[in-house]
Amino acid sequence: MLFSVFDKKSSDSYEKLRNSSDAPENKCQRKSAIKLKLTNAHSTRTDKMWWILSQALALLALTSSRVECLRLTKMSAPGVVDYRSTLHLECQFDMGGELLYAVKWYKDDHEFFRYQPHQQPHQLLFPVHGVRLANETIDCGTRRCQLTLDHLVRQRSGGAYRCEVSTEAPAFRLISETRNVTVAALPAEGPWIEDLEAHYAEGDILTAKCLSAPSDPPQLITWYINKELAAGKYVRDIKRSKPDENGLASSSLIIRLVVETQKYGKHIDLSCVASFDGVPESARTASKTVALFDHETQIQQHSNPSFTYWYSSTTTVRTDILLVITALGVVVLRTNR
Repeated sequence: MLFSVFDKKSSDSYEKLRNSSDAPENKCQRKSAIKLKLTNAHSTRTDKMWWILSQALALLALTSSRVECLRLTKMSAPGVVDYRSTLHLECQFDMGGELLYAVKWYKDDHEFFRYQPHQQPHQLLFPVHGVRLANETIDCGTRRCQLTLDHLVRQRSGGAYRCEVSTEAPAFRLISETRNVTVAALPAEGPWIEDLEAHYAEGDILTAKCLSAPSDPPQLITWYINKELAAGKYVRDIKRSKPDENGLASSSLIIRLVVETQKYGKHIDLSCVASFDGVPESARTASKTVALFDHETQIQQHSNPSFTYWYSSTTTVRTDILLVITALGVVVLRTNR
């Protein structure tokens, strides 16, 4: 009777340790925590029988926890993919000594593929809108499962893709991971900057436009000044073009600021980033650097005509004037003859 009492106490303690909220989240680490807690119990209890039972229980925890090491080591899926391309999905896992029961793939909680190594057939496909498997690319085993989807549809193929791995009986342990995938019509090129001069003087109004290539959905545009996000007062509302025959549209965003050499120095770096909302890895950047002149430099421009000719923002106008003066001079010389 004494043994049964201690056995119940040990069992209750064991279950309490296994289910406690402060136990390690990784079940593979629980064996060391349980061993530590039960060993420490010896210092607070003098009963010899309890100590023996607690050590035996720790040994049992070590052996039973060994099978809780099912891990999903890697899941890869692109954040954004072009609908004219293919979608590659891969799931890698460590069975931790257990037998694989099944690997299942889901899109938005709808199963579209299952691999069961101990069942016939090994592979099962289920119809899900927007999902079409390229059969020759299926490669699944006891360590990984990779698939490729083709014939993507912009409105249907995007979503939450989940890989789920389970073990054989009696445990039937389960682990899964999810990745969100956006299917879009990616732009053929990165953004570009228009209407920007090579140099500006103190007090000038700097205006530039950033445009993105056509895509679906249209991209977001963000301006940066000297690698810092441009304040809202410098940028106007983003504009979208009308969709073309393929449903693709471009975006544009204007930046406008007053040149202040005390604030920006002798040059200013402007960058615009085009990306899809919520998909930072889709970002592409265009950058330009322009020279800035202060009041002292402007005085030098007035006292040095050659400097003014090469560096003034009105070079084109000055060139036209010089050409007119030269032509008039030639006419006068001919008349005098």
